[in-house]
Amino acid sequence: QKDTKNADKNLRSRKIMGMAVLHSLKADGEVWRGTIYDPRNGKSYRSVVYLQKNGNLNVKGCLGPICQSQVWTPAN
Repeated sequence: QKDTKNADKNLRSRKIMGMAVLHSLKADGEVWRGTIYDPRNGKSYRSVVYLQKNGNLNVKGCLGPICQSQVWTPAN
């Protein structure tokens, strides 16, 4: 699959598989703040990421005051 929804026409031919989606993360105490890219719609959102005690990564993407979280588990 290609990044066909990207606003930058020059990036629409890049492969989604293996693409970095978290960008510009900077430590802010116990969390990391940056942006997350959603290739399903070609948009980037404000992001907050933190490592849970069980080793999973909590990833939150926000648009204004509305946020959605996902828990990512490490690959085996």
